[in-house]
Amino acid sequence: MDDFLRLTEENARASVREAGNVRFDVLRDEKDRNLVTLVEIYADDASAAKHKETKHYETWRDEVADMMAAPRSAETYLAIEPNDDAWTYANAVTWNEDDDQSEMVNASCVHVHCECAAGDEAAFASACAKNASESALED
Repeated sequence: MDDFLRLTEENARASVREAGNVRFDVLRDEKDRNLVTLVEIYADDASAAKHKETKHYETWRDEVADMMAAPRSAETYLAIEPNDDAWTYANAVTWNEDDDQSEMVNASCVHVHCECAAGDEAAFASACAKNASESALED
């Protein structure tokens, strides 16, 4: 697992320097330490496709292939909040190797999966966006 994480972190650090990459998170499950989730956010589909053509991605893909217990799988989502204009506050391109990352060691990341009732999608998305924008302002 150490080699997998090292290679994945190297890929993430190179990925956030790509034009069109907004964010690249490497998350490890708290209960099953063998589960890793990559959260990749790109400005557009073309940027996501271009990422797959980079040397660092190809190197990562090839070097970790035999380390995986199962093939990778991916799901795509549309961003409700932050919206396109708000991504600048979380833009990973501003990351710097010299930044103090110690405060992130104990950070908690929770992905909540929701399925709203048919016909309520717009109201649900609006309520989620309102909650997210207000949560970002909390101390």
